[in-house]
Amino acid sequence: QSPISVIDENTISCPSPHLPDLNHAPIKTEISVEFKNTTIFAESRDAVIIVPPAMLLGLRPLGGSELGGTEILVRGSNFREGVPCSFGGIMSPSILVSSSQIKCTSPPRGIQ
Repeated sequence: QSPISVIDENTISCPSPHLPDLNHAPIKTEISVEFKNTTIFAESRDAVIIVPPAMLLGLRPLGGSELGGTEILVRGSNFREGVPCSFGGIMSPSILVSSSQIKCTSPPRGIQ
């Protein structure tokens, strides 16, 4: 069981179950909501997939042009499609190379 937060009359939020370690494969789990010992919602068609957090181990090169356009190879673990890169708060899309590498392109410096 997990505690819930009521967002509005149609939406609740709850944390995912505890993950046993950071190196496990994604886990599929079903969701059910109980109120006063009565199941009021149970979703069995679609399972929620819980994935371990991405972890950064290093990157190369460590510098680049102020004009941007430098390709950065980011090394880590648990990367998946859509993990963004952020350069000083400026988001940049990534290219998934593997679960342990993504490539990002630096934006021009000073762009807000």
